[in-house]
Amino acid sequence: MIEKARTQAQAHRVELNLKDVNLVVSDPGVVAAGWAEQVLASVEEAGLKSTLFTQVTPNPRIEEANAGATVYAEQGCDVSYEESL
Repeated sequence: MIEKARTQAQAHRVELNLKDVNLVVSDPGVVAAGWAEQVLASVEEAGLKSTLFTQVTPNPRIEEANAGATVYAEQGCDVSYEESL
């Protein structure tokens, strides 16, 4: 189930009418396992843009969340979706 979820960006893009994913958050262990790479590949295949943020621990502290929010803002991220007519 988890393996399938890492490759489902296209399905989620269609289901949620997404235009951009924007910020993919992952801890270094997930990156080392190669899972973040699978997510990014799926996002790219779905035609979505993203930024990878990995400066978090498995149980993120407030400082890490704030750093992620800073990257989100600096990269011009937003929760983008297309309205269905």
